[in-house]
Amino acid sequence: SGTHYIHFGSATNGYDGVEVDSTGLVYKDGKFGIHETSPDKHLHISNLVDNGSAPATIRLTDIDTQVNASDAVGLIEFETLDSNDAGVNASIGAYYADNVGNSNLQFHVGNAGSTATALTLQPDKTASFYGGIYQALEDTSTTWASRGNPIAFNNVETGVTVRNSSGTDGCFTGFSGVAFNANSPARWQTASFLVKSVTGTGYTPEIHVTQRTGANETTNALTIDTSQRVLLGHTSSIEPDNYESSLQVT
Repeated sequence: SGTHYIHFGSATNGYDGVEVDSTGLVYKDGKFGIHETSPDKHLHISNLVDNGSAPATIRLTDIDTQVNASDAVGLIEFETLDSNDAGVNASIGAYYADNVGNSNLQFHVGNAGSTATALTLQPDKTASFYGGIYQALEDTSTTWASRGNPIAFNNVETGVTVRNSSGTDGCFTGFSGVAFNANSPARWQTASFLVKSVTGTGYTPEIHVTQRTGANETTNALTIDTSQRVLLGHTSSIEPDNYESSLQVT
């Protein structure tokens, strides 16, 4: 009964100043509990979070004061001892993106001993995927007419939604596809599907399909305006006269 202590130090000369009481650290049935009297896993950390107090936290610290880009800040590895291919086959790590301490978060997967980056989260919050994106959720609906976002309904999203929340009239978001042509000189050939906001209180945006036409130039290949009129090869502001020599769909 009462509080018991774990001491670290010599068996004959007392402890070295490190002392943990039994209410703070528990070892039970092969499991460690920190502020947890009945740990469920090999390491179980509990803490009361109230009015902004710190949650249960694990911290990995790099003590280097002059960091280098691509060096690791901290790493968690997942290892298998399977006789067919033993070794680390997945990991999550933070790595320096530059020499001034900014870091990205990387997820690595592969076979044991040979992993590669599958996802990188950059300091500016952009994400880079090295592979395809697979969507497995199901939505049995067969119509989207009554939805504000056809692919997101009742907390089920069966596609990918991108959003520009700046609130600026004329701001845009969308998707770009890039194909690399290795011929000399090499070129990154780009096409985009863009959704552009329109001044006013309506719900209907403009739609633009664009192609890269120069090193720093992109032009419209197709535009759909807020009246759902279609314009091919559109490069200027939408006015009724622009439709005289272009395809108009009603």
